[in-house]
Amino acid sequence: MWPYRKTHEEALQAIGRNMGGLTVESLEAERWLAHLRAVVASGRGVVLDVNDPPAAVAEAQRQNKLIGYSDAAGVYVIAENALAAMKGLADRDVINGISANALGKQLIEIGAIVRKGADKNSVVKRINGQNIRVLHLRADILTEVETP
Repeated sequence: MWPYRKTHEEALQAIGRNMGGLTVESLEAERWLAHLRAVVASGRGVVLDVNDPPAAVAEAQRQNKLIGYSDAAGVYVIAENALAAMKGLADRDVINGISANALGKQLIEIGAIVRKGADKNSVVKRINGQNIRVLHLRADILTEVETP
């Protein structure tokens, strides 16, 4: 019998447990992004340009479709609005109840969030004279092609 067999098996089991957990965690962020794209593509949510007139913002808000803004520097997602639109489209909790903080960390890990500070998942952006807390995502995030 190999003298390190027990240690080897225990290490492989630990790796397997960790891999399963990491895969599930990263899937939530990927799922969130896929649903974000679907909400925009379906028209259930809109991402306006930061320079759109107040009338366009008011109309999107009136229709409960405003989920964020965009400019050349990125997409600014209003997380609460986006999640509500995702739940409406999917008719369920699309991120399986993970916290906003955990989702933010996962989005950072997969490179979706534009980083401004070491500990920040969200930022405050001034849009149309209002300060709004948003997730600042890469500019290409809504057009990025998903890989199977």
